Amino acid sequence: MSVLYDDIFEGLIDGIHAFESGLVNAALYILEDTLIKTDQFYEENGIHHESRINIQMQLAKVYIWLRQFQKAVDILKSALESSPENVPVLYRLFLLYSDAYPNEKMALKVYLRAESVMKENGSLDCNHRIYKNFVTRGEKIKCKRQSFFMFKDDTEEIDKQNLMKQLPIEILSNIFSMLDPKSLINLLLTCKGWRSTILESPHLIGAFTLSRDITFKKLQSYLRLFDQKVSTSEIILDKLSIAFNSRDELPLMKLLLSSGLRSKSLNIEIREAIQPQICTLIKESKPLLFTQQTHLSITIEKEAQSISFVDNILPMMTNLQTLYISFRNLSSPKQKSSSPLIDLPRLRFLNIKNEGKHDQVERFVSALTIHNVESLTIDTRSTNIFLKCIRTANKLKHLKMRMIPIELFLYDFMIEGRPGYERVKELETLEFDTCPSSVDHIFGPRVQFKEFNNLRVLKFRNSQITVTTIEAFFKTCKKSLKELDVLEKSLLSYKGSNTNNNGTFSLKNVLETCTGLEELHITDNKINSSNFTQIAFDIAMLTRPMKLNCLELSNSSIPSSSYIVLFLSIKTKLTIKRMIIHQQNPDVQLISFSEELKRSKVVGEFCFI
Repeated sequence: MSVLYDDIFEGLIDGIHAFESGLVNAALYILEDTLIKTDQFYEENGIHHESRINIQMQLAKVYIWLRQFQKAVDILKSALESSPENVPVLYRLFLLYSDAYPNEKMALKVYLRAESVMKENGSLDCNHRIYKNFVTRGEKIKCKRQSFFMFKDDTEEIDKQNLMKQLPIEILSNIFSMLDPKSLINLLLTCKGWRSTILESPHLIGAFTLSRDITFKKLQSYLRLFDQKVSTSEIILDKLSIAFNSRDELPLMKLLLSSGLRSKSLNIEIREAIQPQICTLIKESKPLLFTQQTHLSITIEKEAQSISFVDNILPMMTNLQTLYISFRNLSSPKQKSSSPLIDLPRLRFLNIKNEGKHDQVERFVSALTIHNVESLTIDTRSTNIFLKCIRTANKLKHLKMRMIPIELFLYDFMIEGRPGYERVKELETLEFDTCPSSVDHIFGPRVQFKEFNNLRVLKFRNSQITVTTIEAFFKTCKKSLKELDVLEKSLLSYKGSNTNNNGTFSLKNVLETCTGLEELHITDNKINSSNFTQIAFDIAMLTRPMKLNCLELSNSSIPSSSYIVLFLSIKTKLTIKRMIIHQQNPDVQLISFSEELKRSKVVGEFCFI
């Protein structure tokens, strides 16, 4: 007995000496081994070794140093099982919940337990400094959380009178969805009945949205409310926004990560250089807020070095499904560095926007692997960003480009023999928004284009389109196209138009070439009354009757008389389920003609906008 007894005492001394000398791992090994010996001592003698609690407290210090906070909590709780009224152990656990592993509610519970022990036994079992500090800090938390006692005392009475508990959770969720975040917080603060119902359900608490202007104190007060009945680690908010633009960001991030709070959608705004400690904190703790996140939106403004923050968090977000990332007016970095390879295997939707300099963005995009992305939106003037981003996207079904020359897409992805075709051959939707025309890519009549057999939707919005370009697209997708949008500022030419084109491409061509077309939207501001009459003539000259689900063919400046000519053409050649007309105040004659078309079942529904 004496040998084992002495070994345990010496192990405690050696562990303390190793820890104070900076040999933390050695201290961990010695103390864990010594703790096992105390169990052996108990089995042999039926009593605990007098140094056991000191070993457990010292081991808790080592765990805290190694940031293994949960192990520290477990070892201190184990010490309390054998000595439930040990105030120094309660104080150590209180400090852990107050500082290193913040959980204010648990800290308050530990203090209340210690308070009852100290009132019953006095403060003689701990020194005066511990007693004074314990009471000072405990009372401070107690004052902060008066709502905890109000809620705790009134819960049973509230539950008896609370009619809200009789409503299905789906109805309550719908009610919450109609309230703004500020109203939801006010509801939680002022109404005991609602508070009781909300705080019992992680699903209902999830309806709350934390905005990007949230401060440390605001987040702290929200967490005090949220965790009164349900642990914050069980709560998944609908949306959480974080803005890195103040000195308060480090304590805010520490509090947020330690709470275990998660969200369905995470929005991050970076306007200044991020403190390196934040990157280290996230990288080491790997919180569920990032590792289990599925929807992420990031905006980086001015500070190019902040891309390294994105490089740090994205590799751990292997569950990410939707990513929106925007770069605005980035500064030139002091030191150019390459981004580490980032693989996002579950990513399905990617939206990248860049305004201003693009060197750093190109390096970031080059490191991105997006094999399974199905929907890609690129908004940039840099063709390199577009080409580097799409290089690993092998399963694209929906592609939207903004500011990229349309002819560049034709040249790199649609010409026979070009390797880019394999990446986009399964496209179902292709959209060009505010895309210029490029004089660098001119196609002769002998150029052979690959066919897009799956392309269903083709949209040109606010884009410059030449007749040669649009004819090239129709050659590739005429068999599969279901919807065509040509909206504003297009150079789409019609027979008899006053453009410089030869007028070989007409609406008649579109309708007869694309045999499966179901929706047609042409609202070109360049269409005048003469063009509009020619369009009506094209419809009248169709060689066979056709059916459309939707026809939008108008200009807000076209007079009603031109529409009447169009209606007469439609009556003989087209059957339309829904027709959209850009006339906010249609006259009586236009309305009467539209009603006649509805009665004759030529048009199912008219929509004047």
